[in-house]
Amino acid sequence: FFFHLIDHTKVAVSSQLDISPAMASLTTSTPTITLSAAQLILASALHAANLQSTEMNVSIVDPSCNEVLFARMNSAKITSIDVARSKAFTSAGHKAPTRKFSSYAGVTGPAFGLHVSNNCRFSIIPGGYPITDKNGVLYGAIGVSGGTPDQDEEVAKAGVEAFRLALEKGGGNKSKL
Repeated sequence: FFFHLIDHTKVAVSSQLDISPAMASLTTSTPTITLSAAQLILASALHAANLQSTEMNVSIVDPSCNEVLFARMNSAKITSIDVARSKAFTSAGHKAPTRKFSSYAGVTGPAFGLHVSNNCRFSIIPGGYPITDKNGVLYGAIGVSGGTPDQDEEVAKAGVEAFRLALEKGGGNKSKL
């Protein structure tokens, strides 16, 4: 690739660069949850937490790991706030439940130490779950912390299930979520 400076501020690509039709698309469109979808997911997750009688912290992020919505139930542990956020971050970043990393990156796993990557934001504790449709398209992720890892994961799954049901009932009109 050859670049030439023009007027000291602009960069132009030389004519020697061949851009084929296959390279013509320079951007992508990434599906993402809206605030309305995050509110629906949160409401379902909080309902599931209430059914367990467990105070939880819930973080919902978009596919780029940016937080869309966060809630802390009244008596949820302060120390679980960052844990919930880390679970959502990890799940969105890897498009997988955080449970997947429990044994792989745990003390005896081949990737032990992975949990201190990304400024210690990588979570290997169950309770992070990708927000996907039935075809596996990623829209974001949810991270839950405050109960046991199994309780956290159950609450996260309840939020994701509410999203999937809303997509199905919406007749595929994803723009309203």
